[in-house]
Amino acid sequence: MAIQVDPITRRLTQIAFVLGLVTVGFGQVAKRRVKKRYEHIDAYEEAVDYFTNNKHIKNFLGEPIRIRGVDVHDGFTMEDKNWFKFAVKATGPKSSARMYMEASRVPDVFRDHAHLTSLEVELENPRGRLKIV
Repeated sequence: MAIQVDPITRRLTQIAFVLGLVTVGFGQVAKRRVKKRYEHIDAYEEAVDYFTNNKHIKNFLGEPIRIRGVDVHDGFTMEDKNWFKFAVKATGPKSSARMYMEASRVPDVFRDHAHLTSLEVELENPRGRLKIV
């Protein structure tokens, strides 16, 4: 027994489905653009170098260390005209960690140049926090 669906209801359902797909796609593109923008800041590259070359971090996480990128879903990620503040996920064979970075912008520069002012690492196993910069 086939269920009869009103043609208007069927059309509205199709439109809602397509608009839902467009919304999800736009959200993913916007998230990727924000993430890549943060990852091109000088302070991000500097922090990743500090993190991956720290002997204690290598000991806790193991090698190779894999940087997962900026966590844009985290409430820690913020930006102002004078500073950046964001979190980065990292994993290793032994454990995982999250880096919390703060950087101040260099004045009168059009590109996103910034100096790293603070770098803390929150380890998952063993549970704890390290201040690197």
